[in-house]
Amino acid sequence: MAIVTIFGGTFGDDEALAQNLALTLGYAYIGRDVLVKARRRCAIPEAQLNDILDKEPRWWARWQENLRPYRIALQASMSEAALAENLVYYGHVGHGLLPGIRHVVRVLLTAPIELRIEHVRARRGLAASQRAITSPRWRRRARAG
Repeated sequence: MAIVTIFGGTFGDDEALAQNLALTLGYAYIGRDVLVKARRRCAIPEAQLNDILDKEPRWWARWQENLRPYRIALQASMSEAALAENLVYYGHVGHGLLPGIRHVVRVLLTAPIELRIEHVRARRGLAASQRAITSPRWRRRARAG
């Protein structure tokens, strides 16, 4: 049972990479659909699943505190999939669904800040001369290189 979990924020390229890795290794590829099936089977409200899967940093603290029953159901579903075959999982919470299992390769994909800015510009339809990111924190990071 070999397991690779992949999460990234490279604006779409990361999911294709996960699918290609699964194909290359001959592993099953699974994603959010496995967790959606678990949500239905365990009667987890869709809003709760969305909170767990779609929210950024604060989701983990909230999940730890008051979403424990849902977390257990999702962990059980992920464990069932992992027991059945070697797999590559792509999604936000894969690294947290199999805690304590040492043979899980956890991959976080990142992209250089220039590429991220280019993707944001393209998504917002901005010209190269226009600012894509308005947050002071990100501007400082972009200048620092």
